[in-house]
Amino acid sequence: MPSVRMSETGDPTVPALVALLMLSLTACPGAASPGSGGADSGSDDSGSGTTDSGAVGDAGSDGGFDAGQPDAGASQDGGPAPDSGTGPADAGPEDDSELVAVSFPSSLACGAAAVVSVTFKNTGRVDWSETTGFRLGAVGDSDPFRVSDPRVRLATGATVPPGASVRFDFTLVAPATAGARLTDWRMVREGIEWFGATAATTIDVSCPQSSLARVGSTTTLGTITGGKRHTDVAFDPANDAYLVVHGQGPVGGALLSADGFPLGAPFQVPLTSAWGQGPRTVFASDLGAFLVTWMDCRTNSNSAEVWGRFVTVVGGAPVLGGADFKISPAPGAAQESFAPLAYSTVSHEFLVAWVEPAGLVAQRVDGTGALLGSPITVAPGPDWMEMPD
Repeated sequence: MPSVRMSETGDPTVPALVALLMLSLTACPGAASPGSGGADSGSDDSGSGTTDSGAVGDAGSDGGFDAGQPDAGASQDGGPAPDSGTGPADAGPEDDSELVAVSFPSSLACGAAAVVSVTFKNTGRVDWSETTGFRLGAVGDSDPFRVSDPRVRLATGATVPPGASVRFDFTLVAPATAGARLTDWRMVREGIEWFGATAATTIDVSCPQSSLARVGSTTTLGTITGGKRHTDVAFDPANDAYLVVHGQGPVGGALLSADGFPLGAPFQVPLTSAWGQGPRTVFASDLGAFLVTWMDCRTNSNSAEVWGRFVTVVGGAPVLGGADFKISPAPGAAQESFAPLAYSTVSHEFLVAWVEPAGLVAQRVDGTGALLGSPITVAPGPDWMEMPD
């Protein structure tokens, strides 16, 4: 600060002018008052000068001016406070997710189903629940492996808070045509946004060709005289032979090898050549024999009964076992249709079914042809219920 030279004339106006000049100099805008350790003593001669207490600085150790430390959180020039870096961190998005684990097959057969799983972690700031619309969704609202519903829902009442994980288990079904297809899934807040990571994989869909195919040429079977309708067939694995039965008139049979070649000549199954139709047959593995049943009119040409006979294979030739035996107890009660049958390897019994005026009935038969108990009414009336199986 410039020094002011005092007058030695003793004029009383001089001190007043000096004081006014000092006041104008200390009132300059932006001028800081030095502290008690100011660099200037106040005058360039013997005058002692005056100093301001200087609230903004302290005396330095060397007697010079020390600017001191700025107030924490405030700028030195009175502007906005700088960021000290100690405030709260960025809270992040409200909805976010992290992919934790996936379990998808790499391939599926056409039409095959597979249970898969996707696990996501809630890395957002709000809870996930079904009531608030949080779900696992097929990206684009469609997926080739889940056509029926592109959403997988949280369990009712379940809540996934921030920091927790949830596993979604669901079923994918391969389409009916071959080819590689993408399945991709992501978290969605319905009506608001899709968010977070995506679980995606490509699944190869293949359609294996059926192993069933026509083998060889058609074989023409020799038959006995009479109608060739109402055929049935069963297989004897021990002798590698098929028994084919047929008939509308006398009931006939023929044996074929496993590769489709006839074994011997055709033969008549019943002892009598009376009119019969609708033969059916089944093989009993533990008996090593076929049982053949048919509708028979030997008792009354105007009404039918169910009869049966055993056939075995010995040395590639048929052996007819014993006599024919009657299976339907009531005379002439069976309708003219079929008498299908099945064999149980547990009870070692046959069950033969047919239709009569009383309704659909069945009879148990043992391995010797003996009837076991009375006929069983499977379904009563009405008349002419046809074609049981």
